[in-house]
Amino acid sequence: MEEDEYKGKTASEASTAAKKSMREVNQAIKDGADTFLIKEYTYLTIFCVVFAIVLLVAVDEPWTVKASGESLWFPYTTFAFLIGAATSMASGLIGMKIATITNYKTTAACAESKV
Repeated sequence: MEEDEYKGKTASEASTAAKKSMREVNQAIKDGADTFLIKEYTYLTIFCVVFAIVLLVAVDEPWTVKASGESLWFPYTTFAFLIGAATSMASGLIGMKIATITNYKTTAACAESKV
């Protein structure tokens, strides 16, 4: 970006141009964040599936019979792990969306601040 891009413009024209530039940068940030999340969550999903199988086999063992004669009918540990992972992934997605939306709004508000 050239330093004199805003020379010769009125304050209103410069403000409009700056906001347009901020929107373009913000869209690029949003696109990059979406690409990052897709890639990250793809690998995280693969890990969660593999680790859930490990938990099922090593910890829950729903096919075994306890000493009391009752069998464990539900893999609680695996289920808790998957719910925790899904909650964490949803929180990360929501946080990233909020951060990329408010980033532009905060910058634009600071540019207009009279303080």
